[in-house]
Amino acid sequence: NEMKIKIAELNEAILNLRMTISSSEEKIAKEESDKLEAIECYRKEKEARNEGEQKCVQTDLESAEKKCVDIGEPCSSLLTF
Repeated sequence: NEMKIKIAELNEAILNLRMTISSSEEKIAKEESDKLEAIECYRKEKEARNEGEQKCVQTDLESAEKKCVDIGEPCSSLLTF
């Protein structure tokens, strides 16, 4: 009889461990998914920031080129520092 009680306790412990493993696996999968989502979000933000900076530089360059044309300077003078 005592053996049956011990077996039942062990089976309950095994069941609890399996539930803990399952819960841990779900948490790990969720964390992995969240990390991948964060990485993708960061990539998109970085890409948008780079595009914005590139547009700003392009606008500045176009403005400088227009000023050169307005004052009759060759645009190549923009490249000499």
